Amino acid sequence: MVSTGRVVVGRSDLPAGGGGPPPPPPNAALAEPAVRERLSTAGTDPRDDSTPESTRAFLVEEFARFREVVRRTGLQIE
Repeated sequence: MVSTGRVVVGRSDLPAGGGGPPPPPPNAALAEPAVRERLSTAGTDPRDDSTPESTRAFLVEEFARFREVVRRTGLQIE
């Protein structure tokens, strides 16, 4: 993507996007009580401590849990 500076004045040291505010930090929306409430109402567990390691651990646990459900019920993909 070409920056605004290169297109407009031939400079690459100007910020792209017209110098607007920087994007919010990751998970910033989770700090909003209304967002957390809406996610919770939808049945999700809003987490603001997500890391690659915690996500991996969560997925390993979920796969093991559902693997057992599939084994016990005999579910098969058609």
